[in-house]
Amino acid sequence: MSDTASDPIADLLQIAGAALAEGDVASARDAFGTAVAKSPSDPRAHGGLALIAVHTGDAEGAVAHGRTAAGLPGAGPEIHYNLGFALAGIGERDEAVAAFLHAFRADPSRPESIYQLLRLGVVPHAEGEEPGDPMSLETLLRLDLYEALGEPLHAG
Repeated sequence: MSDTASDPIADLLQIAGAALAEGDVASARDAFGTAVAKSPSDPRAHGGLALIAVHTGDAEGAVAHGRTAAGLPGAGPEIHYNLGFALAGIGERDEAVAAFLHAFRADPSRPESIYQLLRLGVVPHAEGEEPGDPMSLETLLRLDLYEALGEPLHAG
């Protein structure tokens, strides 16, 4: 067991994660729900409920829990990414872009938010940088293919 004095819901999050890994969505939902009741200002617990809603096809629940989680201090890039994914799923493109941008700026090394932004026609950029021209994902993939084919041809 973890030190509950420093993190009162760590054990519940661990239980929820293990349940999800085993495909036991109901147990994961219960653990995340208990974590929210114990620590309502912890974004991880609300983010967990948003993730459960995504997995069960509850788009409205995913957005509601995701917005709650994203609005709390300490919400990490995963929470903003999942919110963007849920928003894109219900057709809220502009809000999805904002959530994906938040996730990107929180951790620009993670490819998930970059992929989603490109898919939505937005070239991600750091604050203070000039935005680039939008380029279709198909064009980027084709350029990547050309580069992958060109290197061996040049070398051989």
